[in-house]
This record gives sequence, structure tokens and C-alpha cells, in this order.
Amino acid sequence: MNSEDALPTEISHKQDSRMVLWFKGGFRPLLRDNAGIGLEYHLYNSWQFEEQDMNLQIHQGVLNGYYDFRMGQMPARIFGAYLYQYAGLGEHYNYYSTTHRVGPTLLLAETKNLVTEFNYYYQNEFFADPGEDEFNRDNGAHQVLAGQHFYFWAQRIDLGIFGRYENANAKGNDYDLNRYGARAIAQLMGWKNLSGWAFFDYDYRDYCHSSYDRLDEVYQTGFEVQYKFWKYLAAFAGMSYADHNSNTENFDYKREIYSAGIRAIY
Repeated sequence: MNSEDALPTEISHKQDSRMVLWFKGGFRPLLRDNAGIGLEYHLYNSWQFEEQDMNLQIHQGVLNGYYDFRMGQMPARIFGAYLYQYAGLGEHYNYYSTTHRVGPTLLLAETKNLVTEFNYYYQNEFFADPGEDEFNRDNGAHQVLAGQHFYFWAQRIDLGIFGRYENANAKGNDYDLNRYGARAIAQLMGWKNLSGWAFFDYDYRDYCHSSYDRLDEVYQTGFEVQYKFWKYLAAFAGMSYADHNSNTENFDYKREIYSAGIRAIY
């Protein structure tokens, strides 16, 4: 999914429960030994049982492609994608925001167990109600990311460590942003019908021209375990925890989310 900046900025401090639908489909009109082009559609829909004004629906269309080649002695892949996102909010999913994102990713395989990743994207974000003057949050953003993948246990486990920097330039100075982050994520790719992941993420956000000098530090962690019990069906369970530390009261909160369900995979 897109970054949390595309989600509502109103923060709830209440307990609630929700039901979520997550659908992803696509096809590849061009697929060769060393290249491919794909089209994807993603749907995310959440229903809140208590605060229905926080219902969220996201539609994403993605055009992507890749090309495999060698950089010296190392196998490499260049991957590019354009993403369009439409978000609706509230009981009737009224239009909330539109996002456009485009950028390349470069993967370099030093060995079969060591892969380096570089990523850049440019993003435009527009809101139905962006605010006025200093509070206009329509923005364009750049992000750069570098990371290392370490593969273990016959490549069943992927440990990724990443660092990133983002700059967002909004029409209103109160939403100009410098953002620094790091993430570690371990993924079990598949073993005896089991798969899953666990992650830790740190995010430092400096709203550099804010009239109230807003600073956020965000710590997030979580995990998920999935068991494939039939050819097309898998059961999963997981949780996530976020600790938002902010010098602005509305954005200072903690949140726990527990989830469980069944996935259909075709």
C-alpha cells in the first residue's frame, strides 16, 4: 500500500474493530526470459464498526516492468513502476485524495545470498480538502532508499535492512517535510506451508517550516504468520504496534492492531 501520509490525518484515540478486504489482481501482456511488463489492480477496503467516518477505501492501478542484465559480473534487475491511487473516506467513501507515484528500483546480486537494493520515486498527492494558505497539504515528494537483503536457510529467509530519506514540498509550509527512516524486516518465504514476516521501523519526521515546529518520532513493529491449508486458501494472524511521539498533541498516540483471517490465492 501507499505510505500512511495518504491516509486520514485525523487520529482516533478510541478502541474500535474493523473488517478488511484486500484484493490484488493483474496480468502480464509481455513476459520474456529477461524482461516483462505487467498491469495490476489493488483494492483495500476497511469497515470500522464504531467510527464509520474513518472507513477507508483505496483503489490502485500499477503499470510496471523489469529488465534483467549483468553489471560487470553481477546479475542485475532494473524495475520501474507507475502507480495511481484513489482514496475514499467515511461512511460512503467520499473522495479523499489522489496520488501519482513513479520511479525505478535497481537490484544487484553480489551472490545468491546477498542482494543490494536501490530505489527512488517521485510522488504527487492531492486532497479533496487540502486546506488553505499555510495548511494546504497538496504536495510533491521525493524519496531515496538503499538496502541490503541477506538470504539464509537455502533462501527461505530474507532479512532486509533499509535506510530512506524523503522530502515533501507542500503548497502550505506547515506540511513541508524532511523524513528519515530505517527498517529491518525478516520474511519466511515458505516452509511446510508456513510463511510470514516480522519487522521493526523507525521514522523521524521534521515538518521543517511548520508554524508550530512539529516534530514526530514513530516506532512501529509487527509480525504475521500464514499457513496454507489448501491449494488456494491460507489462514493468517498477526499484530502491529505503533508508538507515535509528537510535540503536537493530536499526533501523539499509541496504537495496537490485531488481525486474523483467511486469504484466497489464485
